[in-house]
Amino acid sequence: MEPTPDHSLQQQLEAAMGRLADYRDRLAAAQREAAATTVSVRSKDRMLTVVAGAGGIVKEVRFHTEAYREMAPAELGRALVETLTKALEEAGEKSRAVFAPLRETGTGLRRSMTGGSDVEEMLRPLRDLWPPADAAGQDREHDRRG
Repeated sequence: MEPTPDHSLQQQLEAAMGRLADYRDRLAAAQREAAATTVSVRSKDRMLTVVAGAGGIVKEVRFHTEAYREMAPAELGRALVETLTKALEEAGEKSRAVFAPLRETGTGLRRSMTGGSDVEEMLRPLRDLWPPADAAGQDREHDRRG
């Protein structure tokens, strides 16, 4: 529900708090989903599979053949690094995709909390009632002397 000039400040604040609570719930669900994300990537030669999760965690490395026993160490290292890298990249992409639908809402909420929104405009008259922090300090000093 978007605030309109006909709504009271209380109604607008309640609507904003409702949007914030909804965003918080959707964010928590996305965090749970991202944490549970896993991908499996099989090497080009089909010799091994790497299972990776969110946050750059390698959960498993499985060898499907015993061909690795005959490989030169550098060759085995390249196969592992290539497959690990691809699995971690895919897991990161999958995790980021979970949060993509929340980006626009998060940006709007952040903007409304830091200024530049309808709420900011509603609160401007209240802010104008108080002097800036420096002026307030000077007034208090003047009151003590005078």
